[in-house]
This record gives sequence, C-alpha cells and structure tokens, in this order.
Amino acid sequence: MCALPWSTSPGATVSKRAQVKEGVDLSEEDLALIHAQSRSPLTAEEIYPFAVRLCDNRVDRDGERFPRQTLEELAPLFVGKCGIFDHRWSAREQVARIYRTEVVDEEGTAEGGEGRCYLKGYAYMMRTESNRDLIAEIEGGIKREVSVGCSVARRVCSICGADLEDRSRCTHVKGEEYHGQRCWAELLQATDAYEWSFVAVPAQERAGVIKGLSPTLKDLVQSHPECRSELERLEEEAARGRRYLSSLREEVARLGGMAEPGLRQKTLRSIVERLGEEELTALKRLYEARVEEAYGIRCTGGESLRAVEGFTVENGASAWTAVETFVHRCNGVEPWFDRQGVLHLDGWRSGTERTLSGKLPLISAVWREKRYGVLSEVLVRDRMGTVSQTVRNESFLARGGRCRQVLTLPGTRGYEAMRYSGA
Repeated sequence: MCALPWSTSPGATVSKRAQVKEGVDLSEEDLALIHAQSRSPLTAEEIYPFAVRLCDNRVDRDGERFPRQTLEELAPLFVGKCGIFDHRWSAREQVARIYRTEVVDEEGTAEGGEGRCYLKGYAYMMRTESNRDLIAEIEGGIKREVSVGCSVARRVCSICGADLEDRSRCTHVKGEEYHGQRCWAELLQATDAYEWSFVAVPAQERAGVIKGLSPTLKDLVQSHPECRSELERLEEEAARGRRYLSSLREEVARLGGMAEPGLRQKTLRSIVERLGEEELTALKRLYEARVEEAYGIRCTGGESLRAVEGFTVENGASAWTAVETFVHRCNGVEPWFDRQGVLHLDGWRSGTERTLSGKLPLISAVWREKRYGVLSEVLVRDRMGTVSQTVRNESFLARGGRCRQVLTLPGTRGYEAMRYSGA
C-alpha cells in the first residue's frame, strides 16, 4: 500500500497495491487489441493472458480513495502500460502489457456513498522460456500482488472538500475521526498512468511509494538527517495550528447555534469544517454581534475603564459581582441599571453632591452604605471571674449602625483561654 507524495500538481505520483486475477480466455476482439500493441501478429498459443485488479474506490490503508470518476479516467490511461518488477524503470524489467481495461461494479457501497467498483486490467505476456517460471508463479498464486503507479492532479479532504495540502484551509488528518466522520483523501483528476509492477506484499503502510519522483519531507530527512530538527519543529507548529483551528471551529459552531437557533448543530459543524481560518474568524465576529444583540446587555459609559493588574474574583462569584467589583475598583463608581434595562458604568462618584428638589422626578430616595463586618459593640464575658468588658464603636453608633457581638470565655484560664478566644 502506498500514498501520494506531498506535491499535488499534475504528475504527482500515486502507487497502490493491486492483485493478479484469474486467467483470461482470448476472443477475437482480445487478439485484435493485443495485435494493436505488438509489432507483428501473434497467435493465441504464443500469448499468456491474465487479469489484474488495478485499484478500486474503497478507502485503503493510506486513507485515500479513487472515486469512480477517477477510475474511469484512469482506464484508458493504463492501456498499453507495461508490467515490470519492483518499479524498476528498465526495458529489461518489462514482462507484460495491458491491452484492455474496464471499470467493474461490485456489490455493496463504498465510502462516500457510491457503489463499489474497481478498475480491471487485461494483460498479456509472451510464452517464452524466460517467462516460463513467472507464468508458473502466477498460476500458482505466488506472484499475485502488483503495485500501480499513476498521477492525479488533486487530493481533496473528504471532510471539508479543500485541498489536503493547503493547510491554511484544511487541517484534517487522514484516518482521524471528526464528529463521527472519518477523514480520507479523494484522489481526483487522473493525469497519467506510468506502469504496474510485480512486488512483494508490502509490510509497511507506505511501502511501494515510488521514491525519487516526488519525495516527501520525511524521505528527504532520511538522506539529510541534519534537517530532522527542522522537520520536527514544522510538525509541532502544524499540530498547534490544527488544534487552534479545531477549537475555533468548535467556538463558531457554538455561537452559530445561539445566533441561528433554527440551524441544526450537525449542519453547522458541516459548514465550519469546510472553512479556513480567515473565514472562521469573520464568521465568529458576525455570530458574536448577533448573539450580543439577541442575548447581551446594553450598556452606556465605561469609556474610561482601564485594566487593573492582578484583578481577580473568587471562584463561584456571579457575573454581576465581577462587573460591580471591577467597575468600582478601576473607576470608583457603582454600576446600576435603569428602568429600560440599560447598564450604566458611569455612576455617581464618591463625594459627588446631588440636590433633591421638586424639579427632580424622584419617587423615593434611600441612603445605603455597604459596610460588611463592622461591629457597633463587643461584650466580652469571663464566667470564671464574673468579669465583663464592653468595647463600643462610637462613630458607627452615631451614624445609626447596629451590630452587637457577645464573646464568652470558656471555663479555664491562661493559655487555654487565649486559644479558645483567639486572643
């Protein structure tokens, strides 16, 4: 099994494992097609025909898939292409040639929703002494794995429909799942077919990629180990970018659900998965404005509010407590709501004089001063010595404050008394 190289320009190479199929009974039409490939007429006795399953439209181990349209585009391109060994492009390695192809339907449904099908190639080789052992190995099932080499113009993400190599628009990874949907590459717009080769069964997932035609970055690192740290840095940056885009998509989908309540969440996620970073950012701003208009609080003032270094609120504090504390600390005012529900962040400053007169449309006025934890009087009693002492907060009492506390010492003295009373 193999995968596309990084290049997605026309001519980017694809290699895929295929399989030698059963023998073929030659018809007059087959002989005519073979004669079109040979330089002189051949008899059926001189030819050994067989069929190969070149590629199908199912997702393979590389996380890639040929749609039916691409298979139909490849069909005429493989006619006349030779079969070789291990992708060694040498005239000495040519052992067979394809003279006819067709797309064959199968039962079942492939990924993407289309019916299963595969590209079948009809090949022939000469019954010569040098090919006798190869024919015997094909008949005996020894030689049955082949790897096909072709090129396509595009690799498209099955999730968002963008080019998989354009990381500014697509951050999905083949083989990963996104909201229950597996990502694979759709191989589109076949441009050429090179050859098909007899190979051993690949032991590694990327075995069979035609090296040197369009190498990947990892291939280059193999020959230039000094570039490994740079590749690792690029991979780390790419991973961070994918995580950022993933979180951005989640946020846009969340805001979209609030701004467009009639839009199903599944539809929203399908939309955001197809957008790039710039489009997601613009959509996020739009949804934020709509959410604020629909659910937000209108406010006035606050232009002079400034950042306060080290400002924190306790865990569990309400949103109002956070706003009230912040506004009071940085602007010295108390925020308040009017009867229209507008939040005012430019309230009366401490020390500001206001005159209440008949011209002011005021229904009632109440003086409040928030002073939590202030005691007007503390009485301390010692039961053992029948002694008591009172401490009064005269200034607080003069202003009408009332908060009396009685402390009773336990029935002991010395250290124990101080420990219990906190003295």
